[in-house]
Parts: sequence; C-alpha cells; structure tokens
Amino acid sequence: GVPDECEAPDCPGDLDGDGDVDLSDLGTILAFYGTPGGATYEQGDLDGDGDVDLSDLATLLAVYGVSC
Repeated sequence: GVPDECEAPDCPGDLDGDGDVDLSDLGTILAFYGTPGGATYEQGDLDGDGDVDLSDLATLLAVYGVSC
C-alpha cells in the first residue's frame, strides 16, 4: 500500500494505504509533526524532504476527504 522512493503514491496523502485520506492520515501527520530529517512517507513526509512540517500538513489538507 505504501510506495517506495521510486514510485509516486497511488493516492497522495493516504498514509495508511486504506484508499482514502481521512482522520487516520491526519493523525499520523500530527503524531510525527516536527520530526526533523529522516522522516519517511509512512510518517507523513509527503514532499520527500525528510521532515514532517507545515508543507506536509498543507499537502494532506489539500486532499483531505479524497477517496482513491
């Protein structure tokens, strides 16, 4: 359900791989928010910069409620 570094995610923002961007995914972002360097996609690093920050939160909120 979660892509490796070489693949684009099928459903950007769907961190738990359940096919939708929902409260569970938001909870993951908030749990790891502020993680500096070394964060993974599964932890909420949606932009691939290694941090879970405002950019990742904004990305998730932009697709919140989407089903894939």
